[in-house]
Amino acid sequence: MLLIALICAIFTGLMMQNIQTGLDRYVEGRVKSVRAITQVAKNQNSSQFKKRIKSLVNPETSGSHKKLLQAFARRDKEELLRLSLPFFETLRKESSHFATFAWITPDNRAFLRVHAPQNSGDNISEMRPDVAAANQTKQSYAGFTSGFYGIQYGIVQPVLYNGQHIGTVQFGLDGTLLPDLIREKLQIPVAMVLPNDVARFIEKSPLPSQSGKTHMLQARDIDLFSGIKEDYDWSFHQQQIILQGRPYILVKVLELNNFENKVQGSLVAALDISEEITRQNHLLLSIFSISAVILILSFLILSSSYGRLVQKIVDLNSSLEQNNRELENRVDERSRKLEKEMTIRKIAEEKAQRAGKMEAIGLMAGGVAHDLNNILSGIVSYPELLLLDMPRDSSQRKTVEKIQDSGKRAAAVVTDLLTVARGVASEKYITDMNDLIKEYLESPEFQQTQLHHPLVRCVQRYDPDLLNISCSPVHIKKCLMNLLNNGLEAMQDVGTISISTQNQYVDRPVSENQYLATGEYVVVSVADSGKGISKKDLEHIFEPFYTKKKMGRSGTGLGLAIVWNTMQDHGGAVTIASSHKGTRFDLYFPGVREDVSSLAETREIEELRGNGEQILVIDDEAQQRDVAVQMLSVLNYKAESVGSGEEAVEYVKENRVDLLLLDMVMDNGISGQQTYEQIAAISPGQKAIITSGFSETEAVEKTLELGANMFMRKPYTLAPLAAAVKQVLEAESADVER
Repeated sequence: MLLIALICAIFTGLMMQNIQTGLDRYVEGRVKSVRAITQVAKNQNSSQFKKRIKSLVNPETSGSHKKLLQAFARRDKEELLRLSLPFFETLRKESSHFATFAWITPDNRAFLRVHAPQNSGDNISEMRPDVAAANQTKQSYAGFTSGFYGIQYGIVQPVLYNGQHIGTVQFGLDGTLLPDLIREKLQIPVAMVLPNDVARFIEKSPLPSQSGKTHMLQARDIDLFSGIKEDYDWSFHQQQIILQGRPYILVKVLELNNFENKVQGSLVAALDISEEITRQNHLLLSIFSISAVILILSFLILSSSYGRLVQKIVDLNSSLEQNNRELENRVDERSRKLEKEMTIRKIAEEKAQRAGKMEAIGLMAGGVAHDLNNILSGIVSYPELLLLDMPRDSSQRKTVEKIQDSGKRAAAVVTDLLTVARGVASEKYITDMNDLIKEYLESPEFQQTQLHHPLVRCVQRYDPDLLNISCSPVHIKKCLMNLLNNGLEAMQDVGTISISTQNQYVDRPVSENQYLATGEYVVVSVADSGKGISKKDLEHIFEPFYTKKKMGRSGTGLGLAIVWNTMQDHGGAVTIASSHKGTRFDLYFPGVREDVSSLAETREIEELRGNGEQILVIDDEAQQRDVAVQMLSVLNYKAESVGSGEEAVEYVKENRVDLLLLDMVMDNGISGQQTYEQIAAISPGQKAIITSGFSETEAVEKTLELGANMFMRKPYTLAPLAAAVKQVLEAESADVER
């Protein structure tokens, strides 16, 4: 009997040890998961915004970023705010926790707080020592700092322009980002613990707070953490505590370090282990009960049931081993989930990198297109002027026509670049997509393409009740051309290409990376029976200049990039599905229930000649001025030109002008928008046609709102220019169709 009691005691002790080991493993697994996810989230967000701020102030950048640096260098606060706001709003859309964006001068004064422009001009060196350090050392810094609105993760980057240090730019992420991510992802309470000397700057925190003798607590679940004593020792890394009558493990998951790597506080997670402890207690109770039963039964049936008793002990041991294995499996399962989450985050980071590459290529394409348009104006326009004076039977006529045709084809490529850059202003009309597709399929251009693929059958299926769409017909036909040409080339000699339309109501994502607002859409599907696209190529299919066409075939690598950017500009999406049986593209356009727009009738050149009206051409490019003046002179207008907005303003003060032909982007002096604003103040209701080879849509729309009559894209050709000038001059007010 004494031996049985000894065995029961040893058995109970071993089981208690195994239970405690299982609990420790469970806690260790959860702590590891929380700390790993926190670190991944911190690294991902900090690296993303560090890249964005470095890209913003890169002295070798172009486009709007370069204009930002120029505005900051000359301390033009109004221009700097106008250029900074779109970038700030974009970052706010990407992350609701993006809080502050500021430009600081070398003397540590907040030159412009984009997030609060009315609060600029103060010296922030005491509150933001990282800014002062960046101005002094010309190095970038990042870290957690406390301020008026609570703890923030700040990134400070020196700004260089023409080799000179002109100040710093600062991003600030709301310190609630990490606790909110952990709380949402793992469904556990999280608090920020800040020493009182750090929290002294905080006056308006987005999180509920509780002050103690040495530290301040901030948390969404402040009611839970309020049970912690005011003099609690926060130097621990992991500790068990009772909150609201339940056992928790307090875990320090991340230290909040400033730019000097000094601790400013920490993130603490509260892991509820009450269910696990209850389960372990039940198991312990079972073990004690079993031991007691064994001792009682041993008195009664020791001689007859010794063998069965030993077997029962063995079975119990097996059961406990099974429990341990289950605990280990739970830890392993949590580890696998963590690995999966890290993999998903890595994929998301790669997608963000690809998006950044697309944006960089787009900026490059836009800059190249802008310069090429100025060059091509002469190649497109001068031949047209020569042909007007050249006899029909001239031996040089054919040569000049070829030059003109080459210029037009080059201008078409520039149009493609502008589409990729998504910086071209285009008119949109309410259109029937069925009619638009039929027009393209019946065009000489597509008929000529079909002649090279006589064995490919084209199948068409149209929804007779199709909704209308608001679109730029030229860009939509360009999309159809690229998709159909790709499909025809994919099949080479024989096969079927189909194009169909249908209405579809979208109330969920159409694919893993395409998100559309809920509503009615017109879906255009283009499918071919080719050999399909490889998985490797699908990852890059919409990137500009990415092409798999063989040497000798046409193609610039812009085709599918044009499709992608056109869909983005139209508020839609494009998806692709491909296998060895073929490839299918689906284009989603927002549907409208308005009637189809009516387009103006074309008029002959002779009907469009002027009556000697006075026209002023305003352009910083001498060639552009010369081309426009010559064309207007041919059209019987009195045309004069100036090379800057300032000259135009002075000219209007002394002379009457019937119409302005105004370039929107001028490198010297004031912009086209500023020029029109000043002229309109001198001559209210002044008629104007604004022009550009590449212009921000916002600037174009703003100038039209100020009273300009029409937008026209370069390069100039005679017929469109004649029609535009005649239309504006014949109008009684500024209400010309835009």
